Amino acid sequence: MNSQKFKIFPVFSFLIAALLLTNPIFSQNQSFQRSNKITYQVSGVVFKAKNRKPIKDAKISTYKVIKEENTGEIIFLSDLSTTPTYYTSSDGGFSFELDADQEYLIEISAEGYQSRQYNMKKQSVNNGQKIAIEIPLNAGEPIQIEGVVFDLNTKNPIGNAIVELTDKQKKTTKSTITEKDGKFVFSIEYKVSYEILVQKNQYYEKKINFTKEHGEASFEEIFLEKVKTGEKIELETFLFSVNSAELIEENIDALKKIERTLKGNSNLVIEIGCHSDARGNDQYNLELSQKRANAIANYLIEKGIDTNRLVPKGYGETQIKNECANGIKCSNEKHEENRRVVITVIGVIE
Repeated sequence: MNSQKFKIFPVFSFLIAALLLTNPIFSQNQSFQRSNKITYQVSGVVFKAKNRKPIKDAKISTYKVIKEENTGEIIFLSDLSTTPTYYTSSDGGFSFELDADQEYLIEISAEGYQSRQYNMKKQSVNNGQKIAIEIPLNAGEPIQIEGVVFDLNTKNPIGNAIVELTDKQKKTTKSTITEKDGKFVFSIEYKVSYEILVQKNQYYEKKINFTKEHGEASFEEIFLEKVKTGEKIELETFLFSVNSAELIEENIDALKKIERTLKGNSNLVIEIGCHSDARGNDQYNLELSQKRANAIANYLIEKGIDTNRLVPKGYGETQIKNECANGIKCSNEKHEENRRVVITVIGVIE
């Protein structure tokens, strides 16, 4: 992990730097070597929230954030080993450089204080422009939830998994990534409802909901299941009305998990299998289920999934899962067991 201490530079160092920047020879060489990348300087002070006294040696980590273009969901955080880390000087000051066209998650922590996170959006700034921020930290050891992420089958820890903690009341989210030993830690509050979402390439995501009522720090073991060829996922909610191939808007959330899984596993190829019940004409049901499979595929394509990774397949009533075949009298509930969407992992793109 890269780290450096912030210090107050002597006046003569500043003067030398200024001369180098204004000297025509150095300016020409610099313009010849520099790229078009625009950067800006973030500077400020970390202080105690109670009395504004500066905090020395507060740690500042800068994570690069990559989001899915259409949904804005985080799909990547820079690895801990490549995340620059800085420390404040004796007056609580800090300064570092960021790329203007990159979004960052800035985490500030200090011993004896509750950590904070800031999201630095992409900036429309001039090259070298300065942005000043003030960061107050509240004193006191925070309540913590610690955890370890494991592979469900091997029981080995999983490093570099993205872990998001969402405060369900405030609708705010903190993010981190697991260490090599699969560990993560968050600061939390009592009597607040939280959701933990864990994602890792080649694994199905996992969600955990909890509220910390009292007591000491919590510990969670989270097991992720690896995606396997031939594995099937049956959607919990059916996406269509009777005799319709138009997606029901309020049921589309059932596709979000599939969408996230495909985006987190860019080499997976899936079959979208749509099944009908036995009521109605066999050929009509076959054609309707194909239209429904196509509608789901089109939705995922609109969300940025490559069409080559999707195989829509309408099965009609050819794979009834209970006794309610043609000529058998059944209740609506029994017929509806057969109206389903099944996602099957059928391969990987090499």
